[in-house]
Amino acid sequence: MTPTQQKTYNYILSFEKKYGYVPSTRNIEKHFKVSFQAVQQTINQLVAKNYLEKVKPEPKGHYKVIHTPVVQKG
Repeated sequence: MTPTQQKTYNYILSFEKKYGYVPSTRNIEKHFKVSFQAVQQTINQLVAKNYLEKVKPEPKGHYKVIHTPVVQKG
């Protein structure tokens, strides 16, 4: 995991713990002062690494946290 991915993941975990749901892309953008595209790229990388999982669009986010990453073989 890159430092940016780790910081984003830690922020998502702490936000979820505090509020009971994951932060929106806008929340992450504002927190780190980065673009929507940068946030989307990081989230997609975390999904690819099985730290997050994409879910159907919901009012409280489009992904959920997987607290124990699954290691893919292959």
